Amino acid sequence: MIGVFVRALRSRSSVVRNRLGVTDIRHQGTGAGPASARTAPKVVCSRPSEVWRRLRPAFRGLRHAVFVVLACLMLWPGLAAAESPSAEFDRWLARAEQGEALAQLTIGEFYERGYGRPRHYVLASNFFKKAAEQGDPEALYRLGRLYLLGLGLPQKPEKAIAHFEQARLRGSAEASLALGQIAEEGIAEPVDLARARALYLEAAMRGLARGRFEYGRLVLASPGEETPDGVSRAEGWQFIRKAAEAGVPEAQFYIAQHAPSSESSGYLLRAADAGHPGAALAFAEQLLDAPADSPNLNRARGYLYIAASALLPEAQYRLGLVHARGEGVPIDDDVATYWFGRAAMLGHSEAQALLCMSLARGRGITEDLVAAVAWCRVAREGGSQSAAEAEPLLVEPLTPPQLELVDVEYDRIQQAIPEERLKLRAVRY
Repeated sequence: MIGVFVRALRSRSSVVRNRLGVTDIRHQGTGAGPASARTAPKVVCSRPSEVWRRLRPAFRGLRHAVFVVLACLMLWPGLAAAESPSAEFDRWLARAEQGEALAQLTIGEFYERGYGRPRHYVLASNFFKKAAEQGDPEALYRLGRLYLLGLGLPQKPEKAIAHFEQARLRGSAEASLALGQIAEEGIAEPVDLARARALYLEAAMRGLARGRFEYGRLVLASPGEETPDGVSRAEGWQFIRKAAEAGVPEAQFYIAQHAPSSESSGYLLRAADAGHPGAALAFAEQLLDAPADSPNLNRARGYLYIAASALLPEAQYRLGLVHARGEGVPIDDDVATYWFGRAAMLGHSEAQALLCMSLARGRGITEDLVAAVAWCRVAREGGSQSAAEAEPLLVEPLTPPQLELVDVEYDRIQQAIPEERLKLRAVRY
């Protein structure tokens, strides 16, 4: 920083000499430098006003340099003393313990995200409850979300709806959106598309761009040219386009899928870059159609990873195939089996079948014939033809005690899969 200041001074002093017409004294009387530098320095202006006119730009630049240095000096202590997540957590916790609703909400969010402390949904729900008791709409919404997903609290959709309604009455656009999704999906109550449209419109009118998309999508899903309440398809498209321009990736992906190619061009990439799992997978599939030595394969893996990290089972399965087949990368059974396992736990039947074969052959994972047969059974029940063909061959060498262990492992898998699928619902709500 001091070096910047010194360089600025040197550069401005050179400008001052040039402005005044003074030759660099370092060349005076020596044989070095140009011919003009060997003569005595001279000043080509004599009036004070003329001197100042020439000096003023130099001093203006010097003033800017001093300002930059002072700004750096002022910011440096703050940058050096940046607050760690743990320290920030402690600071908000002290305020939360004094009963401040905003601090209680913040601590709940920290626990829910695992920021400053390990993720802990039970403690998150406790702090959300404290803030909700003071009428905080965001805390009511988040508490309802935990009840809906069964995270840290018993899964009770009725309680979730009650908390969402309280938050909605206090102006929460997110609660209006969640209630619209519940009405559309028929959770704990019959499907009611008219109510879902009304709630999505309410969320949109409260400034939530996602609400615009969901409302427009339901309008376009209605049979006929308009909804029962008289909203036309053209108006529905207008809502979706506004949501897409506001940066809602779901709207961008919808346009890429349903609009004419002249309009949808570029929307798929925008949605993929925004992290939409379906858009990232679709764009990756386009790139994977390239030749094996194409640089697009590297981009394709990047977009597959975006979708796989967002818990899209098809992307996880496809990423496993990339590493199993060596599509643009060296074959890596360990990485392939990892992604097959992730997709299998989310219910992807073909990934379950491939995980079964990996376990049977000890490819990328420790060989375990009992677990292989259990996964094969799960995949077969999920509709995998390859698992149905492989299961009898894998069962044949097993002893009766091993078959009993297969039943135990099968039950364990069947209990674990719904728990993993809860994470998919958490992405939506």
